[in-house]
Amino acid sequence: MIIALIVGFIMACNTATDDTKTASNEQVKYSTVELNVEGMTCTGCENTIKNSLMKVAGIDSVNADHTNGRTFIKFDSTSVKVADIQKVIEEKGYTVAENPQQ
Repeated sequence: MIIALIVGFIMACNTATDDTKTASNEQVKYSTVELNVEGMTCTGCENTIKNSLMKVAGIDSVNADHTNGRTFIKFDSTSVKVADIQKVIEEKGYTVAENPQQ
């Protein structure tokens, strides 16, 4: 019984290690950008921006805050450009301020 538990534990550890290796071999380069977004007035605006951006392949996370007008986006810079992100936001009726921090 103890031997079966030890073997099961070792097999589980090896599986986790293999998954980690597979994930680390992917060619993903994450970048983060902070954009000043004008026109957000409520949490509904935040959700509109977040939901729209999360539909874009390569975007990992979005945090929009209407109280300070900032939106933080973590994305795969090998598949998404900042200009693409700005376009999605502007298509929803918001304005991205000049000179975003990258």
